[in-house]
Amino acid sequence: MSVTFEAASVATALRRPSGCAPVRLRATITIDIEAEDFLTAEQVKATLAAEYDNLRRSYPGAELDFRQRKPRTAPRAGLPGLIVDPYVDD
Repeated sequence: MSVTFEAASVATALRRPSGCAPVRLRATITIDIEAEDFLTAEQVKATLAAEYDNLRRSYPGAELDFRQRKPRTAPRAGLPGLIVDPYVDD
């Protein structure tokens, strides 16, 4: 069985009724970069900034931010032990 939708009817059906709040979304892209030195990191940043310029053509409100992260000094804590004893039927 196949169903064919016309783009105009689907778009009309998905429009919000009057009085309803608009649908708001925020898309987040996270890219973790590990570079051997600051020069390599700057080259990667320049490449990402160039790609970001292409993205801003479609989404002018897009923001690009770089943050330096500190390396973890200790491993993460393990998972907690059993919190609730298993149920035992009398």
